[in-house]
Amino acid sequence: MMTTPLSRVDVSPELEKLAVEVARHIKAEQDLTALSRQLLKLTVTPRLWRG
Repeated sequence: MMTTPLSRVDVSPELEKLAVEVARHIKAEQDLTALSRQLLKLTVTPRLWRG
């Protein structure tokens, strides 16, 4: 079985758009996760200081 480098495969424009869209969603989800962690630190830390 021969393998073809991905750069040489003809990808339809629709499929390419879909791949870009999926990548955007993944990135957005990672950003949200990072943001929620930062918010959690901000909300938890003051409580710990007050004791």
